[in-house]
Amino acid sequence: MTFLTNLPPYAFLAPYYARVGHPEAEKELLRSRSPLFKAEQIKVPLLLAHGANDPGIKPVESGQIMSVLKRNNIF
Repeated sequence: MTFLTNLPPYAFLAPYYARVGHPEAEKELLRSRSPLFKAEQIKVPLLLAHGANDPGIKPVESGQIMSVLKRNNIF
């Protein structure tokens, strides 16, 4: 959900909303499919890889799930 709300202002949002969902209108749908909100269920180590210079996904995206994994000692 943060990916969709943090897209740059120059991005053409309609394709994102059509493929993924609208962060306001389909909030519960997005939440139900997001790995972040299922991270508490992860029981085995998970490899997270994120490029520091990735222009499409901000580091905060992987940081969110990383914090849940650390809190559950799955890191």
